[in-house]
Amino acid sequence: MEEGVVYHIVVTQFGLLPMHMHSQITEIDLPRSFKDCQLHGKGPFKSWCHKHEFSMLNEHSTLITDTVTYTLPLGPVGRFVDTLIVRRQVTDLFSYRHMITLSDLEQK
Repeated sequence: MEEGVVYHIVVTQFGLLPMHMHSQITEIDLPRSFKDCQLHGKGPFKSWCHKHEFSMLNEHSTLITDTVTYTLPLGPVGRFVDTLIVRRQVTDLFSYRHMITLSDLEQK
């Protein structure tokens, strides 16, 4: 992982619509954290930044904290859609990611 690297991410929306996002690593402080942000105009959000933080609790446990800030395009319409749909989807996405991460780590 290097600062400046761009990742192309595809998420399928509602099981049908592929949504593409280009996200760039903008900060790295390994092993504690790194941050990626959507490139302007290269995804479904007006803006999106995601900070990944790792805090060692003890020899066998690490706390993973995801901090996401985003805005949707279309001003008031985007805020309304965020309230109705997107905020819940983002929350569900990270709950799922954490569940998969835990499952993967418990198998090792």
